[in-house]
Amino acid sequence: MNALGNEKELVQNKLILLYILRKLDMPVTNRQLTQLVLSHRLMNYFIMQQMLLELIDSAYVDAQVDENKEQIKISQQGRDVLNYFMGMIPPYLKLKVDTKVLPESTVDKLTDYATAEYYPVGLDSFKILLNVNQDSENAMKITLTTNDLDYAKKIVKKWNEKSDQMADRIMDILNE
Repeated sequence: MNALGNEKELVQNKLILLYILRKLDMPVTNRQLTQLVLSHRLMNYFIMQQMLLELIDSAYVDAQVDENKEQIKISQQGRDVLNYFMGMIPPYLKLKVDTKVLPESTVDKLTDYATAEYYPVGLDSFKILLNVNQDSENAMKITLTTNDLDYAKKIVKKWNEKSDQMADRIMDILNE
């Protein structure tokens, strides 16, 4: 038996990820997909990441980097494989994905989301990117530069926790 589970479980986990991506029918970040999968206990983090990497390597999932953010979506080849092996996903799991994991409100939330990240620029500087996206369009993009790694981490953490409130306040100030 594989350390990640038996062959049937591994195939089933890959099919579940393909099923979710097909139902979403839009590019998502790894973080968004991870939140959906983990919040409904469909599989653990490590198995999910391994299965996703294997799906990308086999071209069943397309991964594109757009402005330092990876977007993933099911490929046509992934759709074909999913259609062929759909019967291997237990009906209760399909129902769970359809009714609990991906209700309309979840899909709406994915089209309006915020991201934050930082990365080094040179030896002693960090660039911080803050985004608010709506319907796959950038509604707001803020770029900051700092020499303090702890400050960069703090800004990213705060943005991830309160981006909706902060973005609203910024827009209110700009609209005054």
